[in-house]
Amino acid sequence: MDLVYFFGSSTFYKFRDDHLDHLLEVYHNKLQEELKVFGYQTPLYTKDQLWEDFEECWSFGLVTAFLHINVKKDIDVNKLVELSNSLSVLLR
Repeated sequence: MDLVYFFGSSTFYKFRDDHLDHLLEVYHNKLQEELKVFGYQTPLYTKDQLWEDFEECWSFGLVTAFLHINVKKDIDVNKLVELSNSLSVLLR
């Protein structure tokens, strides 16, 4: 969820389109290194699992990012969720 929120609120589509695969790979590799420091030898969390979780959380993370943009305005959350779902399909 944190990764989705970060990428949804801090990057543009073009940046994600160009670099997301690589950045998630770097994140996953570093995670595996750190888990080894704590004594875990086998991959506990595969790259495929990371991608599945990232995609599953994308709509929620995007909505959360939108909510933080205009906190002071009245927001119809249902419309925002619909918009987010539409955008997430387009941005994948």
